[in-house]
Amino acid sequence: MASKTPTDQPSDAEVVVAEAVPSEADSELTPNERIAASRWQVLVLLFLAAGPLALPVLFRSPRFSRFWKTVLFLLVIVQTALVVLLVVVFAQWFVGRMEQVRQLY
Repeated sequence: MASKTPTDQPSDAEVVVAEAVPSEADSELTPNERIAASRWQVLVLLFLAAGPLALPVLFRSPRFSRFWKTVLFLLVIVQTALVVLLVVVFAQWFVGRMEQVRQLY
């Protein structure tokens, strides 16, 4: 078994420089691909910002397996249906209140 000499291991400065300099693979990504490569950014887009409009980003993301893409797709569809249902219920309530106000005058 060969022993490692101090010259075989990078110095602390080399490690810091290697971490600070972006790799060529990172610089070749477009902004959309960078978002798709970040698991947290995809989740924020899906559930807090764009909802079903962010599904293409989910499908392009290499960070999620096919199973998780399917699960997240279904969750986004359910969340969207609930939001639409909530808007319809609120609109019906609001129209009812406006009818009550109109009858007063």
